[in-house]
Amino acid sequence: MTAGLASVLAGSRLLPVLTVASVASAGPLADALAAGGARCAEVTFRTPDGS
Repeated sequence: MTAGLASVLAGSRLLPVLTVASVASAGPLADALAAGGARCAEVTFRTPDGS
C-alpha cells in the first residue's frame, strides 16, 4: 500500500461500499459522495455494471 493511499484510508472514518446499479448512476453517485466529504469508496463487482 502506498503512503498516499494509507493516509487517505487512515483519515476516513467510513468507507462507502457501492453496488452500482447502472453505469449512468455511477458518476452522479461519486459526485454526491465527494460533495458529502467522502475521500474514497469501494465499488463492488457483483453486478454487470460494476466493472
